[in-house]
Amino acid sequence: NDILPLRNQMDGWANEQLEHAKEIQSQLDRELSKAQEKCAIYNKQAAQQKLLQEQQEAERNRLVQRVNDTEEVIEQLQNQVDQYQQETSGYLSECEEIQLDRKAQELKLRKFIAFSKQCTQIRWNYDAQPEHLLQGQVSVDNEIRPIELDTTQLSKFEIANTLWGIME
Repeated sequence: NDILPLRNQMDGWANEQLEHAKEIQSQLDRELSKAQEKCAIYNKQAAQQKLLQEQQEAERNRLVQRVNDTEEVIEQLQNQVDQYQQETSGYLSECEEIQLDRKAQELKLRKFIAFSKQCTQIRWNYDAQPEHLLQGQVSVDNEIRPIELDTTQLSKFEIANTLWGIME
């Protein structure tokens, strides 16, 4: 019978320990649940971060490709610009030569016209209208004779013969 109180005391203590263990188990379950919730949140955030990182990497790769493409286009355009500058330089040189040649021909023509005027005594009306008419005057034996020839009606040969005929 002496054991019975001790046994009751031990059962009470065991029940207390069991209750305490249940409280600790309950508290651990709550903490585990909170930790699992936090872990789920962290996993979700990590997945979102990974997705965002992948999207940013894809965007970066797309931008790098655009930069490379743009640099290639710029290089092609620069080559074209260089080619056009070379062509333009050649054209400018040709234009300068043509201008010098034109000035030389113009000077020759002026001299020829002055010589022709001196020899033939023809004064042309360069403002004649319509433009297809050759108008002017010629001095033959101190007599001034008018000239009016239609270039649409006469050939160059006929015009030359008519002028020589007027001057004779």
